[in-house]
Amino acid sequence: MHCRQNDRVRVRRDRLTRTGLCGILVMMAIWMSVTVVRVRSADVPAGLQSVFARRARAASAAWGPSSMENAGANYTWQPETLMYKDTLTGHEVWRLSCTNNQDNIYHDDIAWPQWSADGAWLAFASSRDTKAFAKTGASTSLWMLVHTDGSHLMPIVNGSNRSYDSGHPYFHWSPQVPNVYYDTGGNAHGLSLQPYDVYQNQVSDTGVSRTLLFTTNQGGGNTKAKILSKTISGDGLKILLRDQYVASGPYYLYPCTVYPPSSARCDNPPGYTMDRGQGNYYGDMPTSFNKEHGGSLFLTGNSVNGYFVYLIPDGTGVHWRMAMTGSAADGGPLYTAPGTSGEVLIMSTGGGPGNVAPWPNNWFWSHPRLIGGLRTYCSIMQGTIMPQGSLI
Repeated sequence: MHCRQNDRVRVRRDRLTRTGLCGILVMMAIWMSVTVVRVRSADVPAGLQSVFARRARAASAAWGPSSMENAGANYTWQPETLMYKDTLTGHEVWRLSCTNNQDNIYHDDIAWPQWSADGAWLAFASSRDTKAFAKTGASTSLWMLVHTDGSHLMPIVNGSNRSYDSGHPYFHWSPQVPNVYYDTGGNAHGLSLQPYDVYQNQVSDTGVSRTLLFTTNQGGGNTKAKILSKTISGDGLKILLRDQYVASGPYYLYPCTVYPPSSARCDNPPGYTMDRGQGNYYGDMPTSFNKEHGGSLFLTGNSVNGYFVYLIPDGTGVHWRMAMTGSAADGGPLYTAPGTSGEVLIMSTGGGPGNVAPWPNNWFWSHPRLIGGLRTYCSIMQGTIMPQGSLI
């Protein structure tokens, strides 16, 4: 009996010894892991250690359409949402896309919203592949949609365009009608639609459906391909198309109605030239010009106050506001020198003798943003940023 008790004691001691050894090893492993994490996260912002750790793990994890996209459920991807709290404000920050070595572009301009009218959807461009179709080029991007809670992440398959490219650099949600956006026809990533046709696209949890609204001018000396370039009115009734490219000569503008669909049409099929004959009176304003400075063309207005086109002619710092339609012979706005009244108004100048605009030389509005009933922008003078605004 005594021997058995000793045996039991030895057994307990052996077990304790083994348990203690395992515990020490586990503690060492944990300590070593923590030490490594601390060393690697030395430059990680406070409170974001878990976010950076997750990103590091994702870099070596299996990813792509073969493992993340469900072809049987409208090519929906697994959610890529990542949420954390800002340590200074306490506000939640949501990241809605997370891809390995793939670009995701939410807009081509800080001023242009990618949100649907009711805030339910977000559009962005991604360089990822998809099971839905073969991309035209390996380095090209496609348009994606996602609910703003991160669900229903999917490529646009049956919409009027699939490709994020020079002909479709912006996404034009209706500012008034939920789940509706407009675009011209795409001919990349397996689509063969015409770039002079205008479509209304309806978004749902099961994908996108398109409806042809009208066909624009196909000749008259202008190129057939048309482009939407941040040119949809605040009331969602009007869009302004321009030539995507021309061999020579000026670009043309084409005012159009898109809502209601029963009234959809190109209001001026021949279009009118972007240059309204302003001349070079204002500073570095050229005698004539063919197109706008990249990204500077946009449309504001409503049916009550009128519709207005803002642009900066290429090669100048002079800014203009024009009525979208006017009394000129070609249906465009009529310029009356020196541009301080009438249908074509000088907004800011590039210096010179004509420096009599509402804003003096070196004041530049840039990256306008539609917020409620205002079109806001920034003016910069002597390094001071000053917010401005105008009614739409």
